[in-house]
Amino acid sequence: VTFKGEPDELVFTAETPGGDGGSADSSGGSESDSDDVDAEATGVRSGLSSRDDAQSGCSTASGQRADASREESELLYVDQNKSRLPRGIAEIRPHLQKVDNVPLQVSLFTDCDIGAVSEMLLIMRQYGERSVLLYSALSLRSCRLAKITDTAIALVPQLPPTCRSEPAPPVGSRLEPSPAFVAAKLLSLPAGYAPTRLAIAGLIADCRCSVERLKRPLRAFLSMALMLSALHAVCGLLMLPPCLSAGQTAALSFVLLPAAAFGTVAKSEDRLKALNQPARRRDLPRRKALTARYLSLHLALTLPSAVVAALVFVAFVYTRCSQLAAGDAALLGNQSAAPDSTGNWSASVPIESAISYYQYHSLSMENVTACLGHSLWTQQRDNEQLLAAFQGVLFCFIVLACLITSLVFVTENLRPFRLPIGGFSRLKVWAVCQFATLAVGLSIAALDMSMRSAWSRLPELGLHVWLPLILWLLALGPVNEIVKHRQMRIKSKEDRAARLHFDTKLGMYSPV
Repeated sequence: VTFKGEPDELVFTAETPGGDGGSADSSGGSESDSDDVDAEATGVRSGLSSRDDAQSGCSTASGQRADASREESELLYVDQNKSRLPRGIAEIRPHLQKVDNVPLQVSLFTDCDIGAVSEMLLIMRQYGERSVLLYSALSLRSCRLAKITDTAIALVPQLPPTCRSEPAPPVGSRLEPSPAFVAAKLLSLPAGYAPTRLAIAGLIADCRCSVERLKRPLRAFLSMALMLSALHAVCGLLMLPPCLSAGQTAALSFVLLPAAAFGTVAKSEDRLKALNQPARRRDLPRRKALTARYLSLHLALTLPSAVVAALVFVAFVYTRCSQLAAGDAALLGNQSAAPDSTGNWSASVPIESAISYYQYHSLSMENVTACLGHSLWTQQRDNEQLLAAFQGVLFCFIVLACLITSLVFVTENLRPFRLPIGGFSRLKVWAVCQFATLAVGLSIAALDMSMRSAWSRLPELGLHVWLPLILWLLALGPVNEIVKHRQMRIKSKEDRAARLHFDTKLGMYSPV
């Protein structure tokens, strides 16, 4: 018994003394051939003379070496074919009939000869799969495959340029088509050849840039709307008065926030970067991860501003209530509180003092009722004016915060604290939109405060209102840049993972 060849292609040869020799070839990937060889080798060994101990020992050692070589061949086959897909186009149909339909799940196969591609297309058609063929318009052999597929796309390849400093002069008249053009037109007839030249790469880049221009203002508006909604939600949970009036909320929702988001449309897109974006998997886990990333970005950009505004509003309400309580306690402790000479109460006398005086001096109920109404109306008017002044300041704060946040979406593909090439000259449309939005917002705030007579109450707001809002506006830009840098790192990891998945799929899962 002799052994020849590598473990992949092991050849067993057995010869009997005085008889014709028999041989069998076995591949490492075929178990039936190995069984036949083992049976043949065993039969040969059984026919050997048992009287020769040395020859019998040689046969036993040879059988052990055969088993070890077969195991090595099987391990090598498993190691080289990790995807568990059949090798060669001839093994596709048996695999589909006996194992599974994994070869039909491969979305792309390439680098195959014409016969293998043709057979694979027929198999896909037989099993009801849709196929798309992308072939060269200058290849006669590839043209024959166009009639097999459901969709065929013929591309005219770019011919290699001449090795000269000046291009070669055109052959013939310019009005006459070149031979390559005529050949491409004839060979592209099965694919419905269009005479107009279409730059597919340019079309893909334009489509991706247009989609990105449409998605950016939607994401910007979502972030700004989240800020406004979070502010109202926090105030509602704390059972506070409305932080913004109904008119201010409507102006933000329908005029100012859409205008600020619209300014991000005019950002120029990098066409080369749009083409280099990796293909995304559209399965459910990937969609959930992408949704979670976008939601975390919007919350990180908008939630801090809403929390700062809500805390300032809480401090304002607490301070105002403390002032009212202290004033009532001081007036209540004044024992000289009494009606004037006409019998009417002063408007500054609190309700408790008026009721107490009425009980001890038995005054008419009409005077006490008039006093109470005038006092409550005066106090309510003061509170309304002060609240209107605070609402005007908070309205301007939200407008400025939204304008600063919109800058993140304009420079989302740039490094932190970097402007695009050309500086603000590349952001002219965005700057004009934001300036117009700011002017309209300030005008609305000024008109609202004038109608509610709140201008004179601005100095009474106090430092606890002005200082946190101004400091947060100064810190909002760097905070947003840090958030953007973190999101860019996450997106870079996702792109690398997507490219690795795509490259691995092409390298390991091609069935033919």
